[in-house]
Amino acid sequence: YMDLSGTMAGYKRGSGDDLHRCCRELRRVLYGAEVLDLEAAGFGTSIDDMQPINGISEVLGWSMDRPNTCLSTPFEREAQLRSTSEGSAMSIVVTDAVASASSRTDCAGCTSGSDVVCVADAMRRYVETGVGLWVLGLRMPFQGTYYPECGDAGALPVRHTVGRPIYFVIGGANVDVGRRVVSEMVDWAQGRLSANAVMAVEVYPGRWSG
Repeated sequence: YMDLSGTMAGYKRGSGDDLHRCCRELRRVLYGAEVLDLEAAGFGTSIDDMQPINGISEVLGWSMDRPNTCLSTPFEREAQLRSTSEGSAMSIVVTDAVASASSRTDCAGCTSGSDVVCVADAMRRYVETGVGLWVLGLRMPFQGTYYPECGDAGALPVRHTVGRPIYFVIGGANVDVGRRVVSEMVDWAQGRLSANAVMAVEVYPGRWSG
């Protein structure tokens, strides 16, 4: 699930940029873990139709211009699909974690787009379907407009390339596979990015020390 909000547009994502290389590496790691068939959808306040993709780097070419984002939406959808045995073996949400909604009706079930409790509740319901959950954060080159959580007020143009976090929230029914994927991505990132540019947390079950 690719966050297609305007807050994502400033990441440098050309074929030679770190984010593009990261997505290519993630595809290689998934393939090594026998996660072979990939589908992707963009999301803002709702989720687009899923479509087959060959590699995760393909989605970096999608237009990132949605005005609002509901971060709970992908987790709500995966929890619902898994409750009907239609859920994927693994899900990955790519986002800058900036939740923005202009009204309380933009995000179903949430009082506002930036309601952290609502997002956490959606993640909890997803975990309760029997999956592990990890957050991989990487500081990636960014140059463009940085938008705050609510609307365009206070939008800040970033004129020089800076490092800005992007997050891969990974869920999977096989905890060993999830840990392997995150560990290998951490190894790759630590070899390529600066020492303070990599963060990984096992949200659940929470015993991973990698």
